[in-house]
Amino acid sequence: MGVHPNVCDNLHRIRKRTGPKMKISIPGLGGRLRRARNETGLSQEAVAERIGVSWMTVHRWERSQRAVPDDRL
Repeated sequence: MGVHPNVCDNLHRIRKRTGPKMKISIPGLGGRLRRARNETGLSQEAVAERIGVSWMTVHRWERSQRAVPDDRL
């Protein structure tokens, strides 16, 4: 599971044109993030600590309430 490599390549090309940070809205991304987290046995708190955000941010990403910044993918 994860983001397809072509998506990452495209994001890097877009970032060069638009600046250092973008918010990414990919349909179904929240559910994919949640499944990946559950498959690894990590809590939202553990994921948040590893990537330097709050657990509430992870919660919102998983429920597609907030777009994920491209530097967090």
